[in-house]
Amino acid sequence: MSDTPPDEGYPASRRRAGINDTLGAEFLEGNAQEGWMRIRYTGTQAFENGSGLIQGGILAAMLDNVMSRALVQRLEDDQIVQTLEMKTTFIGPAPIGPVIGEGQIVRQGRSIIFLEGRIFNEAGDLLVTASSTSKLGRRKA
Repeated sequence: MSDTPPDEGYPASRRRAGINDTLGAEFLEGNAQEGWMRIRYTGTQAFENGSGLIQGGILAAMLDNVMSRALVQRLEDDQIVQTLEMKTTFIGPAPIGPVIGEGQIVRQGRSIIFLEGRIFNEAGDLLVTASSTSKLGRRKA
């Protein structure tokens, strides 16, 4: 947990993780009951891969973030989520600038959760997709 205050898209008991600042994450909307979230990310020059595009690993981090946050908004205070595996498919180029991430829970069991995510440009073109399997844990005191 960081010292950054809570923000929209997080339960009041949780603090905003520092990775959100690094990725330029801005909460747009979400629904804990339905298990989905939308976030705008800022693809800065620091993320450029040399071709004027956002580097693929950064896009994967954005997807991991939005998928995890779709789940985090419905967790109990002492629960944590750990990504076990993630598959990412790059469909189109992501130029430097804003992109929109969408994450959703596909299925949630007692300890294993299946998630999906997508990144679009602001025109609505699909750029990247991902699916992941995550595990719920408990924060150690």
